[in-house]
Amino acid sequence: MRRGVTRRTTHVVFGRTLLAKAATARTGDGDIERRVQAEREAGRELVSENGFLRLLGLL
Repeated sequence: MRRGVTRRTTHVVFGRTLLAKAATARTGDGDIERRVQAEREAGRELVSENGFLRLLGLL
């Protein structure tokens, strides 16, 4: 999410580190919520780290 998402991206994974940094940042959750909304509107599936590992069959 920090570097952007290309048009061919189908899944976006939210990692614990990104969420932890957002909790301590000045902008807080607003920045993440804005990015989440933009990715949902683009039709991408949003999953957690564990959800992504499950999709890959690793958990």
